[in-house]
Amino acid sequence: MIIQHAYAEPAVLGGETLVRLAIENNGASVRQFIRLHSDAAEASQIEVRVAPGRFVPIGSMAVLPGEVLDLEETARVRLLRLRRPLAAGGSLEACLDFADGREKRIQVTVGKFELIN
Repeated sequence: MIIQHAYAEPAVLGGETLVRLAIENNGASVRQFIRLHSDAAEASQIEVRVAPGRFVPIGSMAVLPGEVLDLEETARVRLLRLRRPLAAGGSLEACLDFADGREKRIQVTVGKFELIN
């Protein structure tokens, strides 16, 4: 699994933030993404877009072999009840959990990710 462009929006203590990232499955089998967790938040949820501007929580998302799951426009992760403020330019450690018991630890940058051409 390769994680790209992980960033979270700045937020206040006790608030919530959106985490955006891309998960690339460079393996040979489907991987089921079930959770992203961090010591910076009490809880999290995976959300999928069902209509423009409307997202609903779901239990997991499949990442097909050779594919990239882009958690930006059609899906995202929400960190809930932040245990500390998140300021632009900072970072937080997080862990992605998969249904097969594997996990991937990542560093998430706080601030808006912008693609540089």
